[in-house]
Amino acid sequence: MTQEELMGFLESGKGEIRFSNNDWNYTLIVLAYDDSMDDNDATTGNTSVLFLGGAYAGYNREEGEVFFGVGNNAKLEYAGFYKRETRQLYDSQYLLRRAIVVPNGFDWFEETCYGKACFDELVKAANKAVAEEMNKRIAARPEQYLNEKLLSDSHYDFEYLEKYGADSEARKAFFSGLDRWEFKLNRRKDYSTHQMILYVSHGDRWVCKQADIKIAECAGDIAFNLLKEKLVNERLAALVADITGRHYLRRAISDAITDQKTVRVKIVKDGIEFEFQTGTASLKVTDYPYYSTYRMAAKDGREFEKVFGYGKDYDETEVVSITHGKKVLYSR
Repeated sequence: MTQEELMGFLESGKGEIRFSNNDWNYTLIVLAYDDSMDDNDATTGNTSVLFLGGAYAGYNREEGEVFFGVGNNAKLEYAGFYKRETRQLYDSQYLLRRAIVVPNGFDWFEETCYGKACFDELVKAANKAVAEEMNKRIAARPEQYLNEKLLSDSHYDFEYLEKYGADSEARKAFFSGLDRWEFKLNRRKDYSTHQMILYVSHGDRWVCKQADIKIAECAGDIAFNLLKEKLVNERLAALVADITGRHYLRRAISDAITDQKTVRVKIVKDGIEFEFQTGTASLKVTDYPYYSTYRMAAKDGREFEKVFGYGKDYDETEVVSITHGKKVLYSR
């Protein structure tokens, strides 16, 4: 069966056809599929599901003839689904690709349909569309979803959030250059083939229905994260306003380092000037009140310990300059 013959057969909507290719015999059955979303919804009548069986055309020694393997030696398997209004074949399985004679090989399947490997891309697109719809609704009316009754669940650790979590997220946002932290709900769901048929068939209508379902399922998490968003932004605003704070020095140091692996650092600690070579990873850390000496060059680390004492570290207020070769990356 050629590419053109396959598409022509699929346009019929349903039926059965037998054909051969490369010493294999196949039976292709196309069934009309009910793609209605609920009991009150009418099917579009434009969706078909493909089932294909294949068997090698071997020689039957007892009968002395070539047998048509399908029906006796092969089982029908799901092979994909087809939308007639767009003439689009989706989720084509390997068996169907092998059975069809295509001049350009598998390229035609890749260009005109979602292959088996690409079914995940269809699910990914559906999840993205649902997440965008949910976040749009939450952003438009956050007060509607900040249900305090849901927050009484012991599953949510408010003490940790107020003492540590909000501050940590605020610092991450500050060092990323953000002036506002936004909560985004993005839970991936492994949708079934049936749901992907409905997604392709109904588009935005299916997305809105799934958003309704997921918002109801995640109501507690939504309420908790909206509270978290409020607390984080309060702490972030305080960091931004405190222009004399040490965090501005630390962000300047972190921003000064791009793709360098090692740099030379000059510090003044306890009134003593000291220079050393260090890996840049330690200077990109933003969640600790000091810089570790772990990534210093071994010789410099031993000298640092000899000068300042065992277990001592340094912080952003003590950094005077950072250089890479002859280039000055940071100075104050």
